[in-house]
Amino acid sequence: MPLDAEKSQALVEIGMGITILGSMGMGYLFYYFTGMRPVVCVILFGTIAAISVAIIGLSRWLSKKWAILLGVVWVGFLMFLFLNPISLFVSMYGSRVASDKRNLCSRSTYMAVGETLALYCQSYQLLRSHGCGTAHSDCVTLHGAWIPKGLNGVGTIRPNGASIGTGGVLYDHGYEFSLDTKVSTADTNVWQLYYTEGKNKSKTERHLLTIHMDSARQFSADDLLLMKASGHYGSGN
Repeated sequence: MPLDAEKSQALVEIGMGITILGSMGMGYLFYYFTGMRPVVCVILFGTIAAISVAIIGLSRWLSKKWAILLGVVWVGFLMFLFLNPISLFVSMYGSRVASDKRNLCSRSTYMAVGETLALYCQSYQLLRSHGCGTAHSDCVTLHGAWIPKGLNGVGTIRPNGASIGTGGVLYDHGYEFSLDTKVSTADTNVWQLYYTEGKNKSKTERHLLTIHMDSARQFSADDLLLMKASGHYGSGN
């Protein structure tokens, strides 16, 4: 094989390798920063890698001018695919949601959330009587400063459980919190905290924390008045 042909073949093989590795890396970064489902990332960037490799291979049979033109068209298409306003919006929104998910599953976050929700549930009647949040027939809805720090969503409190939903309608995730009546006693309430994702039949959950709390422990009336005045939730008594 002539020397120039060998160099050309080597460059093609190097280009294919770089394209495949680059696509794998971009797929992982896209998954990590946007929260896109792994199978979608694999299909999307696998297709891009396959087409790119095919174009690199095809360039060996084209003149230099046509090879450059084909490469420019393909790169331009990829730039349009990822840099158009819709893609940028979805990527930025997905990045925020992925960050929220990591925060929700952080031990320091869910430990504080679990204790706060337990206190809210055990203080349910006080929440209603002191006008904390929005009272409904069977629950109290909390939002804003009443939601534990670091979270952005809406909380629903009941005597035997609670939930916090974040992420809107596109990426619905949050916490489910419930009283474990099977192991709770007259003196101790046992609460279970779950991270949830999705809706209805596609909803999945992962257990995060079990909390044992004295059944008599709750926020006092003074706690709630102070919390309302300061705009921050507290730790209870």
